[in-house]
Amino acid sequence: MNNYGTADARRFVRTTFHVDAKLLLAPAIVAPCEILDIAEGGIGLAFSSPLPSDTRCMISFDSPYGGKPVRLNAWARVIYSCPCGHLFRTGVQLLDMDSYSRLLIQEIQSQSSMLGVGP
Repeated sequence: MNNYGTADARRFVRTTFHVDAKLLLAPAIVAPCEILDIAEGGIGLAFSSPLPSDTRCMISFDSPYGGKPVRLNAWARVIYSCPCGHLFRTGVQLLDMDSYSRLLIQEIQSQSSMLGVGP
């Protein structure tokens, strides 16, 4: 069960991961956010305002792994956006990304598990 009282049917394991990111929304709006957790299939983030379900967006951030910052970009769709303190906990489903970005997410998860940081 998750915090919302429903069964958690995620296909991918989420890994705690805190990094500043940018959320790109139409039309040409760039807004800062913070990634809270990450998986191959989705990202949990903290955002300043609620986003309607099914909103299409792009998430962009620099991965601190691999010795130097590497940019990761992914197209996503908002699944939920709930109040959490003064911010909104927002879950997005990853829809499309290049194979290198997918590899970076796998590396983030691998590095986190080696450091003892988990879901």
